[in-house]
Amino acid sequence: MFHRILTPFERKRIQAFLDNGRGNSDKDANIRQLAHLADAHLQTIHDDYQLLLKFVAKYRTKKAR
Repeated sequence: MFHRILTPFERKRIQAFLDNGRGNSDKDANIRQLAHLADAHLQTIHDDYQLLLKFVAKYRTKKAR
């Protein structure tokens, strides 16, 4: 299992885009690629996240017994 979804560089680029509302001229292709990948995989990421939340909650209750 991977311990993260985004790389630190991707986080930085996305945060910069959110802060100033635009990319960085010739590097806008990176933002377009991130947007495409996020759009394509967001549902799977969300489903995995929900499954992990349920798993951890149930594990904690079983462990507390």
